[in-house]
Amino acid sequence: MVRHAHDAQNKSQLDAWRAAQKQNVELYVPDQYSKYAERNVDRQYKERLHELTKGASASTNNAEVSSNDAQDVLDLYETESDKKKHDSWKPPVVPSPTAGLRKLANTEAAIWGFSRFA
Repeated sequence: MVRHAHDAQNKSQLDAWRAAQKQNVELYVPDQYSKYAERNVDRQYKERLHELTKGASASTNNAEVSSNDAQDVLDLYETESDKKKHDSWKPPVVPSPTAGLRKLANTEAAIWGFSRFA
């Protein structure tokens, strides 16, 4: 089995690589990020398939960043609608733990004229 798409020498090896990568994505990548990982696998598959069908044997330089890689990184950032959705969330209001004691103190003071908690 090939470890990287660029190591595949034919389409059947490339297909096996893609199947293994898709399985790894399904097993190890959180659902909210899986579409980005699958997009990257598909991009690598298409690039290597194009190289194989054109007979190109030149390997890609890992130091170069393609526009697709940059787009994958940009896609990880939240969209404007995501930000609005997250910004509109407010934590639930939790009453103060001393609020009950204050209420009891006010009630005692009203009934007895004094409070043990005041």
